[in-house]
Amino acid sequence: MRLLALAALSSLAVLGASSAPAQSLSARGGTTGFGAELGAGLTPFLGVRGSYAAGSYDYDTTKSDIRYDAKLKPSVGLLTLDVHPFAGSFRLSAGLGLNNTKVDGRADTTSGTITINGQTYNTSDVGTVEGSVRFERTAPYIGIGWGAAAAPGRGLYFTSDLGVIFSRATGSVSGTCAPSLNPLVCAQLQSDLQAEAQKFKQEVEKVKYYPVVTIGVGYRF
Repeated sequence: MRLLALAALSSLAVLGASSAPAQSLSARGGTTGFGAELGAGLTPFLGVRGSYAAGSYDYDTTKSDIRYDAKLKPSVGLLTLDVHPFAGSFRLSAGLGLNNTKVDGRADTTSGTITINGQTYNTSDVGTVEGSVRFERTAPYIGIGWGAAAAPGRGLYFTSDLGVIFSRATGSVSGTCAPSLNPLVCAQLQSDLQAEAQKFKQEVEKVKYYPVVTIGVGYRF
């Protein structure tokens, strides 16, 4: 982990130095969303890159017997130091991931029944049930990929990355009772929501990293 931190600090220092020439610019998309990347070659074997991508995707998911209409909003920046062992496009990367990715979901409480902590309620008794997932914002990144060689040159190139940000996830669940619900039943519903939230949190916290899979095209100048 110390080596990853040193790599990230090196990337930051080089990107901030006025003597580091911009060598490549690319557009890319993948699990981090869609965005752009700027790179600089230091030697034929070393380079640095900075990128940012974001997006928004709707999907359905079921957690602890509750079906959520969810929205994933990736928002990921990467600062990496790249080693090109063969002085070509193949690279080994390490650095920092800046991960502000969010997942928000709302349970269907408009018809039928809903099971909360093993207890079945009519959806007319439930106001809202919402779940959210957040990631540790700053964490080490390692990966491999292909892209612009660190050596001087011009022209179009293909870029891709496969790696992980060691960014832990945390989750929460909150909910309300329908305004007309009996106070005693509402108290039981709130107790079940708290138990549901704890199970959801434990399940989400099993996720210890955020996958990075991206492809794109760029130009060397």
